[in-house]
Amino acid sequence: MNIIEIIVRKNTMLFKENIMFLNRLSDERKKDFLQLCYHAASADCLWTDEELNYIDEFAKELGLSSLSKDEIQPIDEIYLNLKESTDEESRIILAEIIALLKIDHSFDKKETDFVKRLSNELCFEEKDLDSISTSVDEYLKGFYSFYNCVIMNRG
Repeated sequence: MNIIEIIVRKNTMLFKENIMFLNRLSDERKKDFLQLCYHAASADCLWTDEELNYIDEFAKELGLSSLSKDEIQPIDEIYLNLKESTDEESRIILAEIIALLKIDHSFDKKETDFVKRLSNELCFEEKDLDSISTSVDEYLKGFYSFYNCVIMNRG
């Protein structure tokens, strides 16, 4: 293995460790989060392959099975359950939902409205939402830069 392969492998492992935030959720919040993902992905009335693949990855990370449409609880029940979240869980959930909705490089008004309502349901102020959203944007930008440069050799 050459030095570049070692660096790429080490950075990929570091990246993977950093994206395991969902493991910090309680078992109940993990289930609620996965349910919420399906509602978020359908906020714009369009389930993209990127979003569904991302949800499948979330399910694997959470140790849960993907859900069929008829297994998804009503959104108001999920919001009620999320009231039991810790501050850390709420921040993780909000950040991951924002990342999910931005994975297809589209973030329309319906998705923005979904995130604003989620933020309100989780009792965040607008400045908190702005800060978390900006952090997600920066994180995704860094990931795409790393991926394009190192993995795809398009740097």
